[in-house]
Amino acid sequence: MRKPHTNQSKRCQPNQTMASVGQRYVPLADDAMPDMEPDRIDGSPAAMRAFLIELAELSGQPAAAGADGVLEPVVELLLGEITTIATLVEHPAPELCISAVLPLQQGAAQPDASAAMRAAASGCEYLWHADQGRAVLLRRVPLARLADEPSVMDAMLDTADVARAIVAAANRY
Repeated sequence: MRKPHTNQSKRCQPNQTMASVGQRYVPLADDAMPDMEPDRIDGSPAAMRAFLIELAELSGQPAAAGADGVLEPVVELLLGEITTIATLVEHPAPELCISAVLPLQQGAAQPDASAAMRAAASGCEYLWHADQGRAVLLRRVPLARLADEPSVMDAMLDTADVARAIVAAANRY
């Protein structure tokens, strides 16, 4: 059997999971991967907080303790040119609050009414960050609508997609 070069990966057997190590992929042992079934989120703030803390830690963003000593995770993901920020809001009702920060637009000096209408049609609020001169989308998703971990990620990706569509529409004009 030939020894692989250091810049080449080992061969993957059918249905074998591979992990990225530097610039190459190596096969993982069958017991190295946790159960890949999506974890259920029971709609409680505690379950959402636990998931957001885990997601924040995985992305290198430790949760900070709030005034009451409870960990308040804020998950920030850069998806292309859109930055999404997700956190748990418990009052008046438990929701996942997702902000999408749009990139700076040349010549954008004020909010765009057509962008606000597109955002509203997608369940988002269109806000203007006057200090930075950029738009921010805000989406509040009730926890009851987020049944599992993939649905949380989908909500974040969907919000980024709405933001991306607004940017694309603004660039057409």
